[in-house]
Amino acid sequence: MIKSASNVLGIIDESTSLSEYDGDFSLLYNGKPIEYLQDCFFIQI
Repeated sequence: MIKSASNVLGIIDESTSLSEYDGDFSLLYNGKPIEYLQDCFFIQI
């Protein structure tokens, strides 16, 4: 479960790529991207 959550956050952060998809993923809050989600996740664990 931890690895799956980490991979999803890495895709949103763009530190993990999806070779079969061409495009950008991002998570916005008030129009600004939220960054370093994967790093924050690992710090909490």
